[in-house]
Amino acid sequence: MRSHTFEMADNKQLKAVIRGLPTDFDQKEIATELKGFGFDPSHISILRNRKTNTNMPLFLVVLKRTQENKEIFHITNIGFFRVVIEPLKEKPQMPPAVLYIAARSFSPLPSL
Repeated sequence: MRSHTFEMADNKQLKAVIRGLPTDFDQKEIATELKGFGFDPSHISILRNRKTNTNMPLFLVVLKRTQENKEIFHITNIGFFRVVIEPLKEKPQMPPAVLYIAARSFSPLPSL
């Protein structure tokens, strides 16, 4: 049985994805660079492809949700690499196919 948890609005964390770093880039070095910019990440991890189980060149950074931490999206360089930092795109709660099937099941049937 699968379950799903939700974060309370006041406990939500800022989740950012760093693009542009190689897959073998050290996560401790990312933390050091971000601390140099004035950020204190609570978690850094590399994202993995679910199908092939290989590392992708994407790093997830989790921070406390504050106005100051939202400035992380303006960073353009980490080390000697040019990077793009963007918000994590949350998955929809239900895939579109499930929504389509649910909508169809509640539609009135044509009379014969």
